[in-house]
Amino acid sequence: MFNMVTLEAGRDKVHWAEQSRKYSSCSLYEFIIFGGIIDQKLINVWRCNIPLKVKIFIWMAAHDRIQLGVQLNKKQRTGLENCVACDKLETTDHILF
Repeated sequence: MFNMVTLEAGRDKVHWAEQSRKYSSCSLYEFIIFGGIIDQKLINVWRCNIPLKVKIFIWMAAHDRIQLGVQLNKKQRTGLENCVACDKLETTDHILF
């Protein structure tokens, strides 16, 4: 039901979840609880029985959101982009692998 996502130019529009696109209490409930686009690559991570902070870290690593030198410099922070240990560019792949 929620897998059909199309990107269009212009302002976002709200459509009801049911195929008829008409209001019902069921469609309103689904609209309220739906959190956004489902990340198919990481859906199994969210279902795993691991601590939430580990799930969030995995999500951040997969989406290149860990606050490292490169990411921090994108936010106009002054500082080193290079790894302190080996002087290579500090990216998520470099730190984790």
